[in-house]
Amino acid sequence: MTDDEIIELFHTIFLNPDDAGMPLDKEGDDPYFWTAPRVETEDALQEVAPEASEEQLSRIAAVLNGEYPAWARKSDL
Repeated sequence: MTDDEIIELFHTIFLNPDDAGMPLDKEGDDPYFWTAPRVETEDALQEVAPEASEEQLSRIAAVLNGEYPAWARKSDL
């Protein structure tokens, strides 16, 4: 799979915390109060594309981490 295909698949499975409706947490270290399990980008990518090389996953993680460092599974919402 290409990087773009993996990113597209990623976005069909995971939502960023804003789109997932996570409320803001002004008191905590994380800006969000996670009402569903928080999944780090790298762990989420392992689920989405376990066959991808480490180099490809690192490259894609850099792009996705530029958006958000953690995500929520749509199925957990």
